[in-house]
Amino acid sequence: MEKFKLIYKILHFIDAAASNDQFDIEAFCEKRFDVSRNDFLNAIEMLLDAGYVKGVELGWSTDWRAALSVTWPKLTLDGLKFLATDEIMLKEAKNAKGFNVKSLT
Repeated sequence: MEKFKLIYKILHFIDAAASNDQFDIEAFCEKRFDVSRNDFLNAIEMLLDAGYVKGVELGWSTDWRAALSVTWPKLTLDGLKFLATDEIMLKEAKNAKGFNVKSLT
């Protein structure tokens, strides 16, 4: 379930940042979400594979290091629907520390 919390936090962060004039790339990292670099990149990969996020690319360098390229992250319509309607996400959102979830439904 920790992966679901991380996924929710990343989706929520991107959604909240979409209304700003600039995306804080420095804040979009594993430290912001208090997870390892590996966990963060795996979550990003899952979100990209599911088609929930655009404006982010994940590639691999020749020495197998992950390279995260961020232009202007946005949720896709599917990502927004997932954030708003998925029952597991809603449950995790209500239990996630540091979030003030008033009403997601």
